[in-house]
Amino acid sequence: MTDQPTSSPAPPQEPLWRRLANQPVSIKFVLLVLLGCLLWPIVAPVFRFTRALFDWEHAERAILAILRSENLAFLVTDRKTSQIEVEINDSSPLLGRREGHLIGSVTLYYGIDVQALDSSCLSHVGGRLIVRLPEPRELDFAMDPGSFRYVTKRSGWNVVRDFVLNQNLETELRQQVHRQALVFFREQQLIPTRAKIVNQLNNLAAAFSKEIGVPIEFQ
Repeated sequence: MTDQPTSSPAPPQEPLWRRLANQPVSIKFVLLVLLGCLLWPIVAPVFRFTRALFDWEHAERAILAILRSENLAFLVTDRKTSQIEVEINDSSPLLGRREGHLIGSVTLYYGIDVQALDSSCLSHVGGRLIVRLPEPRELDFAMDPGSFRYVTKRSGWNVVRDFVLNQNLETELRQQVHRQALVFFREQQLIPTRAKIVNQLNNLAAAFSKEIGVPIEFQ
């Protein structure tokens, strides 16, 4: 009986990590680079998201825009402040109710535009300086948006209509404030006449004459 040759068991294989650890440094570097290239498409979005959570960007911008520059010279003789009411009623049998009501404070500045004075407005008569004033006018008009109170009532059809036509009932009310305010001031005789302004200035003529050394009269 002949003896059968016996095969010795194969030596156990080393783990992959141990074999990689035993590689030269240059091979390790190349493998790390390849691994990084493979994983970067996955890691990059996570990295950016994490950075966005914990990183704040402070942006500061200063914009200086000069729209218009004017040298103004006004002689404001009257300043009138009042509460104005504006109403709009565009209701119709077909579309229903569309009503708006606005209450707010406005201020009117009225007087003389001094820049309208020229040499033709000045004359000397009997040792007096005669100043012919230009016509008084509205110098400025100011609205106080913080005082505005709106009451609007619209049917469903008018809500749709305003949306389609890009209309706004509150904007329409604000656009009528100036015109309604002037009507109110005139009706209440709050806008000074030319004669009243001339009289006001002539009451101060003595002080003006003392400053310039010549008697002055406004007309």
